[in-house]
Amino acid sequence: MKSKRLKRKTGRFRKTGRFRKTRGRQIGGAAELPWAVVQYDNRPINPIFYPLLERIKNYCKLHTYEYIFSNAPYDLPPYWIKVKLVQEILQTKKYKGVLWLDMDATIHDMKRSLNSFVRQEKSFYCAGDTPNWNSRFNAGVWFVLSNHQGRQIMNSWMNLYDSGKWTKETDGSWKTIGEWAGDTYEQGSFVQTILPRFNTHIEVLPWQVLQSFIPLPQSFTLHFAGPEKSAWIQSYFT
Repeated sequence: MKSKRLKRKTGRFRKTGRFRKTRGRQIGGAAELPWAVVQYDNRPINPIFYPLLERIKNYCKLHTYEYIFSNAPYDLPPYWIKVKLVQEILQTKKYKGVLWLDMDATIHDMKRSLNSFVRQEKSFYCAGDTPNWNSRFNAGVWFVLSNHQGRQIMNSWMNLYDSGKWTKETDGSWKTIGEWAGDTYEQGSFVQTILPRFNTHIEVLPWQVLQSFIPLPQSFTLHFAGPEKSAWIQSYFT
């Protein structure tokens, strides 16, 4: 499957480049909306991530999902772009839901579908950090349904971004007055506000399912976060 690149223009997405449109599966004579698997980076892609991306694209092809890679410019700290991008994609109502993957994450269990996770009354699915980091939510891998509750969660999350607490430096980097992963960041704000506010609609999975950096029996995705990511990725593919 060829990826899609999305650019923002007057609040909407504009598809660019050549791509093959993915069709939804037929269920009961009607087409089911596909899932979207989304990534973002506005920097040159580090070659160590190439095999991770290839697994993701193969997974999307296997399950008839749409892979969306965006490098569109956003005037936001990089930590918040993922929230804004997924919020905008959900607003199109073209997808059943969105799986977000940081660039250092990939699919491990290629056979498991995203539908297999979906439970009644749950619209957002995530996991905490591995034990060495100890946060109740890791923003590197998560997925959300494109329903009223899912869009409400994303809107509320994005509303927590406080531009007054961030400064854009002349070199394009961003600095905040808040502590690392605290409430000025997308991860800390989710932990402090979104989890308690929408707890009945959020399914927190074991960290082993979404956040492990080594394959475990229950691992669906792997997230190679940390200073040893290059070594972990190399070990996974050898």
